[in-house]
Amino acid sequence: MLFNLKVRSERNSNGQTVMHRLTLTPELMKLNEQYPLSRLWLMGHLGSVPNV
Repeated sequence: MLFNLKVRSERNSNGQTVMHRLTLTPELMKLNEQYPLSRLWLMGHLGSVPNV
């Protein structure tokens, strides 16, 4: 479930892993009622989507 997430990680432009706290907004919680966590990630709502 989305509310269990506290930290996400991603790579910066230098290839280093950086950590960010996930801010749970009412909008994000509402989206999670409709979409699973994996879909929210693919849609770019959680960050950490690689630029390819």
